[in-house]
Amino acid sequence: YLDKIATDTPDFASSHFQQRFDLQGRVPSFSEYLELIASEEPELLDQHFAPQVYTTFYPLIRYDFIGHMEEMETVSEWMEKWGVAREEFRPHATNASELLQQYYSLTDFERVRAYFAADFEAFGYSDDPAVITPIAPVKMPDIPRTNLADLVAAFAETNVKTRDAAFARLRQNAPMLELDYIRLERGLITPNEIADTVSAVRQGDTLSWAMLERLSELASEIDLTEDADVLRDAAIKRRAYRIG
Repeated sequence: YLDKIATDTPDFASSHFQQRFDLQGRVPSFSEYLELIASEEPELLDQHFAPQVYTTFYPLIRYDFIGHMEEMETVSEWMEKWGVAREEFRPHATNASELLQQYYSLTDFERVRAYFAADFEAFGYSDDPAVITPIAPVKMPDIPRTNLADLVAAFAETNVKTRDAAFARLRQNAPMLELDYIRLERGLITPNEIADTVSAVRQGDTLSWAMLERLSELASEIDLTEDADVLRDAAIKRRAYRIG
């Protein structure tokens, strides 16, 4: 927040955040900032604001090592084994840990606990705001090393049998991954699925604005004009979330 939002030197991330939530140059309070983040699907957020389990591809990659910023000696020892020297470089330091109580309300703490719960669990941090250092080792994901290859196949494979097999393995091995985004990108959604989604939207269910926009495009491509209009209107309403 201090480095990207409440700053006199905006960059791409801050500009994108301003545009996404139609802030028109206004700097939101810290509580508003958290509310806006929590209103968005985590997989759609910029990497600076999203849960780390998404930005690190935690459900997909079988890592050999994940370190804590608070334990850089351990990180440095591991890096040195691979011939990588440690350098001090902190261009974005804000001393945020010293300002915790100044910015956080009880509501803010609860919102962070809920939205970033997977991060606390995966990376060994406490959700107690009084404890800001790791309390446990990182839980290294025990997943097949084939996940990344399967993700590439799901995106790009033209052989239907091979593609569908990759999707099936990803559903089993990376259940956290939202595969419908890939199916939407490749236009693999059927007319019946579009109709089911429209019915759900009319009953009050909601999807991410990105999914609704893409479903609307697909519905238009196959001349489901009424369905496309319903999905487009739902996407506009969902995307227009703002404070106040």
